[in-house]
Amino acid sequence: MSVCPQGHLDGAYVLGALAPDERLDFERHLAECPACSAAVRDLAGLPGLLAQVSADVVETAPEPE
Repeated sequence: MSVCPQGHLDGAYVLGALAPDERLDFERHLAECPACSAAVRDLAGLPGLLAQVSADVVETAPEPE
């Protein structure tokens, strides 16, 4: 099984973290790549789940000393 060179962009795409030009390129790629399309489908519910997490539950990074 070969690994798609754009496979690392699936999470950033789903979370809306790609720049507009990167997003457009990845959307074009999705039309041709079954592996990335499946990965995006698998992650599609993530933004909704993250939105349910209360801010008081999220740990903040410790302050540097």
